[in-house]
Amino acid sequence: RRAAKKGHANAQAALGKCFLHGEGVPLDHDEAARLLCLAAEQGVGSAEYMYGLCFGNGWGVKRDDDAATRWMRLAADHGFANAQTSLGDCYAQGRGVPQDYSAAVRWWRLAADQGDVDAQSFLGDSYYVGGGVPLDRSEAVRWWRLAVDQDQITAQANLAQCYAAGGVLPRDDIEAARLF
Repeated sequence: RRAAKKGHANAQAALGKCFLHGEGVPLDHDEAARLLCLAAEQGVGSAEYMYGLCFGNGWGVKRDDDAATRWMRLAADHGFANAQTSLGDCYAQGRGVPQDYSAAVRWWRLAADQGDVDAQSFLGDSYYVGGGVPLDRSEAVRWWRLAVDQDQITAQANLAQCYAAGGVLPRDDIEAARLF
């Protein structure tokens, strides 16, 4: 708290995260947003991301999808994988930006290449339906397998469906049951 009071940006970000989740301090979204704003305005990527979450969820600030997307983009541009995944979600859903599946896929790919499990699962989904990329079920399976290796449950269910139905993958009821 002392370092945060003295304006240390990383301390402000860390303490803001504590207040955001109630870790070691009482849960206080107003205080979290205040501290995260201070750190985000100093260019701390994790704070930019969490401050964007505050706007996206109305935690300690008025819900504002445009502001959420603006802060997420700053963090994403700093290479912060969680922000890249969230920004991809914004594009996929048209929250704070025009809906654009190709842009969503570009952001998810950046995060997925850093090992972000949700981005890997979303890329699998995109390739499976041809959303923002050409339809390529083999590529969908490849991304889902990467996510399954990290225990991502949506990817597990999708891969299990592929085994249960056959076609994309050889029908394998045992593997489908294991994944389900």
